[in-house]
Amino acid sequence: MRKLLASAVLGAALALSGLARATSPFDAAVAAYDRADYDRARMLWEEALSQGDWEAARNLGTIYRRGLGVPADPGRAATYYKGAAEHGVIGAEVNLAEMYFAGAGVTRDIAEGKRLLKDAAAHGSAPAQYRLKQVEDAEKQGKPPPPIN
Repeated sequence: MRKLLASAVLGAALALSGLARATSPFDAAVAAYDRADYDRARMLWEEALSQGDWEAARNLGTIYRRGLGVPADPGRAATYYKGAAEHGVIGAEVNLAEMYFAGAGVTRDIAEGKRLLKDAAAHGSAPAQYRLKQVEDAEKQGKPPPPIN
């Protein structure tokens, strides 16, 4: 009984101090991804997405685009990116723009890729601003968007 009470007191103290907190499915997925446990990350991001976390959809897009723990599926990746972009996830707009430039998982559409980058850039995304400048500079030279490094 004494051990149980001491454990409860310690747990309450940790909770109050902020040292013990519930981990969201999204955060647990990030930890799994960092460990290269892509199957677990995918399952947890699917759970987070089912709870309305559209950042999770962007990350699922990356899992499928890169084929991490699953066969690469650019079409499925684009679907996740589109959903996230429609819900205001700036990183998804940038990733989807690249897919439009390459015609990966979507029909190649430079204008749609630029539109997505312009939207992300207008919302303050430095990577989108940089990439948009690269694309526009290439256009001025009559070239297609350069591949990303």
